[in-house]
This record gives sequence, C-alpha cells and structure tokens, in this order.
Amino acid sequence: MQGSEPKGVSSGASTEVAPAASAGSRAPSRGSGARRRTRRWHDSVVHVREFGPTDLDACRRLYAQLVEHHRQIYGDPTIGGDDPGAGFDEYMALPERVVTWVATDGDSIMGLTGLLWEGGESTIEPVVVDRRNRMSGVGRMLIETAVEESRRRGATDVNIKPVARNSSAIQVFHQLGFRTVGHVQLFMSLDRDEAYWRAGPELHGRAFKC
Repeated sequence: MQGSEPKGVSSGASTEVAPAASAGSRAPSRGSGARRRTRRWHDSVVHVREFGPTDLDACRRLYAQLVEHHRQIYGDPTIGGDDPGAGFDEYMALPERVVTWVATDGDSIMGLTGLLWEGGESTIEPVVVDRRNRMSGVGRMLIETAVEESRRRGATDVNIKPVARNSSAIQVFHQLGFRTVGHVQLFMSLDRDEAYWRAGPELHGRAFKC
C-alpha cells in the first residue's frame, strides 16, 4: 500500500510439500507448479488456484477490505487513498511478483495471496481472506500453497511482513511456523504525536510503540 498510510503499513491474514530444489537453481518465473488444493468447509468445497483475468474485480474488492482493516487498526481513514482497491493493481504490477492465487468456492472468491521473489528468498504478499470467511482455514490453505511453491522454487527463506499493529495476523503466522525474526524496521514519526501510537513489543530490553 502506498501513499498516506503510517510508515510500515503494507498489504500483509495439512500440506504435502514437493521436494525442494537447490537454492538458486531455479530462476524466478511467472506461474506456479504448486498442486491445486481443495478442502471442505461446512457445505462448501474450497479450491486454491492461480489468479485469472476474470478475478480482477473480486480481488480489488478483497484488497479494499485489507485497506479497511488497516484503517481500523490505525484509526486513519486516509490509508489507501480514495480508491483502496487500486493497491491491488499496484501489487500486480510489481516486477518481483511471480504468482498470485485465489481461494474459491464455486464462483465466489474467498481469499487471495501471492509470492514475491528477490535474491533467492520469497515473500508471501498479500494475505487477504474475505471477512465472511475468516476462521475457516482459507488463510492457512493460501499460506501453505505459497510455502510449497517457495520450496519448489528453491527459496532459502520464506518471509511474511504483517504490520506491527496487526496482532491477530502475527499470532496466526506464528502458529503456522513463522517464528524467526529477521530485519526489524524502526522509524521516528515526524508527522504524528505520541498519542497516536500504541504500546508495542519489547525487544532486547527496550519498549517500542506500534
């Protein structure tokens, strides 16, 4: 997400893994070799497949939900600008994007995720599940698909980058195996007073806000 959001806000909510290629042995290419995933949820059968051109409008609406969630947790209605769904178009144009998937129930799109690739590492971005389908396992299916594809491509690491205030997403990602902290982005806010920021985590004996 670009523009007026607080610094650091970006689109970032049972598997059989293919054998890993050696690190760097596969050049990033568009498309996915990950197998199609299916699971039953209530009376629905959910599939994960690659994004297609006819999915654009639904995915823009899903991305707008992600923006709205960030607006809520940061208390800032300006995040994402006047057209919050436009962030999905910007994401699709990223040169490091190699594949995007959608989770579907019939003609309905329940969620989306994708994979970025840089320097032998992958980044899962974004992870969005329709608010009507949360707590259904759809997010897990999407993330497991992205991890499987990362292994197939020979990634050395799989990254995921939720905003610091998105505690529910961080808890889910931790449950799914993302338990190692890499780079930590610190910044000094020059355009917002201290009252805007909430108490955040403690790291190396120092308290931070988020």
